[in-house]
Amino acid sequence: MRHFVYLLLVVVGITLSASAQSQQRIDKPDYLNIEKVTKDPKLRSFYPKLFTRYSANDTTLNIDEYYLLYYGYFFRDSYQPMGTISPLVDSLRAIYMQAKVSNDDRQKLIRYSKELLKAEPFSIRYLGILFKTYHELGDDASSLLYQYKVEMIVRTVFSSVDGKTSETGVHVLSVADEYALLELIGLEFDGQSTTENHCDYLRVKPNGENIEGMFFDVSEIFKKYSAMFKEKGKAQKSKKI
Repeated sequence: MRHFVYLLLVVVGITLSASAQSQQRIDKPDYLNIEKVTKDPKLRSFYPKLFTRYSANDTTLNIDEYYLLYYGYFFRDSYQPMGTISPLVDSLRAIYMQAKVSNDDRQKLIRYSKELLKAEPFSIRYLGILFKTYHELGDDASSLLYQYKVEMIVRTVFSSVDGKTSETGVHVLSVADEYALLELIGLEFDGQSTTENHCDYLRVKPNGENIEGMFFDVSEIFKKYSAMFKEKGKAQKSKKI
């Protein structure tokens, strides 16, 4: 596990270093434009085209395309703002709680994670599990593939914000991605609070980087969650009528 964390820290360290040196203005994802360009079938950015390439493990996808893939998923019918409830999540947890993980267990981790990724294709946690597990099995080609996916998503979420304030909170597709990102950076969760402008603030335990916590902007998740409940309310009313 320590070797895996080291590899991820290298990836994230490069990402954060590049972000710090960048001269680009810190800003939030432009959701109106993202929705527009990913829903236009005439454009190369049409979401089904990009997602077909992502699903085929196309490593020529660039950071701009990952930006549209990750944040464009908010506007797909398959997006679930509260994540997916599946017994496979408990199965993954049970394996990691074992004193020793065998190669048979690792094959199960791969199988379960790939199944969960069908519902959450950009889950940092499940992609990270595949990266780690393939590395442990000595399958370098597969490990590098999922390392690439994790790296590109991490670069995407840190491309325009830094998570230092509620105004520059890191935008994520799910609350689970918040905790996964903390792990990638090597920080230990130590409590959570929510700001008035829909930001989660995750406090962390003392660390060598003197980071006290990180802000995650969940305003878009909240918006989709509210819309989902409105639709359910309408459906229930129509049934009563």
